[in-house]
Amino acid sequence: MGKYFGTDGFRGTANENLTADHAFRVGRFLGWYYGELKRRNGDDSAPRIVIGKDTRRSSYMFVY
Repeated sequence: MGKYFGTDGFRGTANENLTADHAFRVGRFLGWYYGELKRRNGDDSAPRIVIGKDTRRSSYMFVY
């Protein structure tokens, strides 16, 4: 599926190739991308995106 996206979501080793900054940048891009898709289809409302996490301790570095 690619370097970071697996069949069940975003993949990487916490604090190595998947940092909080990297996750922020990916999230910011996806918000922009889906907003653009909606605007191109004539919908000016904000996109709705759901983000989930699992129970591993490393997941908490991406919450805030």
